[in-house]
Amino acid sequence: MTGIGPVELSLPPESRTVRIARLVAGAIADEAGFDFDGVEDLRIGVGEMCFAVLEAGEPSGRLEVRLVQLADRIEVSGHLDLAPDSARPPEETSLMTTLLGAVVDGHSVEVSDGAASFTLHKLRPPET
Repeated sequence: MTGIGPVELSLPPESRTVRIARLVAGAIADEAGFDFDGVEDLRIGVGEMCFAVLEAGEPSGRLEVRLVQLADRIEVSGHLDLAPDSARPPEETSLMTTLLGAVVDGHSVEVSDGAASFTLHKLRPPET
């Protein structure tokens, strides 16, 4: 199966715009052959990671999200520039870690050099 993407979104850094990233992630997962639960899992993962970077400091730019469908997985990355001296370490709570561990196959979030970023991936289900 040929992949879709990359799809790149540039969103206002507001929590209400996270749903756009979630919708696009869901559409890509559906196109990739994920079942209903897989689509929802990816949407949840993308939402959690977007919220994590939005909470990492005062935004000074747009929330950039990049989604790529590859042969065996969907990869999502995000980036948000932060205002000087507003960056704080990501607050990855045990609930967030547990939730992400249940819905995606790998994730990371970090704050450094005045920006917050994340990556995640969800493996494509085997073809039946």
